[in-house]
Amino acid sequence: MSASNGIPVILNCRAGGQAVNDMTERLSVLFKEAKLPAALIVAGEHQDLSRVVQRALAARPAMIVAAGGDGTINAVASEVVGTDTILGVLPMGTLNHFARDLHIPTGLSEAIATLGSGTTARIDVGEVNGRIFLNNSASASIRASSIIASSSRCAWAAGNGARSYGRRCCCSATIPC
Repeated sequence: MSASNGIPVILNCRAGGQAVNDMTERLSVLFKEAKLPAALIVAGEHQDLSRVVQRALAARPAMIVAAGGDGTINAVASEVVGTDTILGVLPMGTLNHFARDLHIPTGLSEAIATLGSGTTARIDVGEVNGRIFLNNSASASIRASSIIASSSRCAWAAGNGARSYGRRCCCSATIPC
């Protein structure tokens, strides 16, 4: 896939419980209406999402879009961190915490318009025990929540005496003006 085929849009077939064929058709129409070229890439149920993203990033696109819920967005962001590629977000999951935290519209038409706005911001991401997270992370041994999505800091808390480490890193994301 090359960047000339359009903006890679990684669609998680399991996000939000929506029918994939209906969703790809709807996204195609919405991207055309917004006059944005899109290369829709459906991550199948048994595919490794990180490999799908890595293949799309191999073409060095200016932007890659995560279309799904917080898990999909986190998986795509984990691969984007450390590259020059901008992370675009289409909130299509159940809760969409990350998109809401950044005030990205939850309506698809409005979110796609945000992608075309050209407005980006650097956001902090956290890393705990080698795993990148955006706005929250949790497991049986580590509780981490509420990174502060700003250009100056991120914070998290670990509990239950778990050994953990963290580091700050950034990626760029499209945001509304």
